[in-house]
Amino acid sequence: MGLTFIAFEGYDLIATVAEEIKAPEKTIPRATLISLCVTVFIYLMVLLVCTGAIQPDSGKSWQFMGRYQQSKSTNTYSYRILVPLHNPDHVILLMKLAVPIAKAHEGEIIVLGVIDVPKNLPPHEGMRFVHHKTPLLRKAIDYGHEQGVETRSAIRIAHQVWDGILHTAEAEKATLVLMGWKGFTTTRDRIMGEVSDKVVRLAPCDLITVKIMGDRPIRLIVLGASKEGVFSNVLFGEIPEKVVRYAKTPVMIVQRYEGPVKTLVKRIMG
Repeated sequence: MGLTFIAFEGYDLIATVAEEIKAPEKTIPRATLISLCVTVFIYLMVLLVCTGAIQPDSGKSWQFMGRYQQSKSTNTYSYRILVPLHNPDHVILLMKLAVPIAKAHEGEIIVLGVIDVPKNLPPHEGMRFVHHKTPLLRKAIDYGHEQGVETRSAIRIAHQVWDGILHTAEAEKATLVLMGWKGFTTTRDRIMGEVSDKVVRLAPCDLITVKIMGDRPIRLIVLGASKEGVFSNVLFGEIPEKVVRYAKTPVMIVQRYEGPVKTLVKRIMG
């Protein structure tokens, strides 16, 4: 946006000198069109040079972009887990939960770093802080690859953290958002906090919120059973079933009593 503003800033300068120009009704439109044509020509030449910098023998375009910290977007996986990361101490804990789910669905993990900038600043100002998120995302990617799960990174710059998470979930077509929660909030009129409350309310996909207990090992996972159809062969829901099957820690599944008839039918069909 900054370059666009500078490029087209000359229009008002042309109009301000109208009193000193002969025949302004003809000269000003002509000068405006000429400046527009020159600007578009320069932009096209720059684009042509940048495109021509990618030689055929240098590999594919996404490989060239990868050298400059750009990511390849393949979208070959139908199941995508989005893991927003903020605290370096919680990276491995969240990845330990995401890896079994990704393996069960043969999906991929997208680790997200959100850079929030004040509302009085344009979003591109956040580019100066991208390097702060790089070690965090690299740590998660390395762990995912060690576990044999395809893991890639994404960085979103937004005025609100929750807005960056929601926009990324929609753009990446995430199937599940797995995010941590510190376990308390100091924000007034919030249940879990400003970020968690917004994501829980507006998430476009399934959501798992995990209360992080520092660097202590996870000794028990408690999940709520999702609501399934009467004749479904999945008793507690697809996600709880997969977590129980692949998690290395004890798992407790909590299910609301649905009445004697529905419970009996599920036991017979299960």
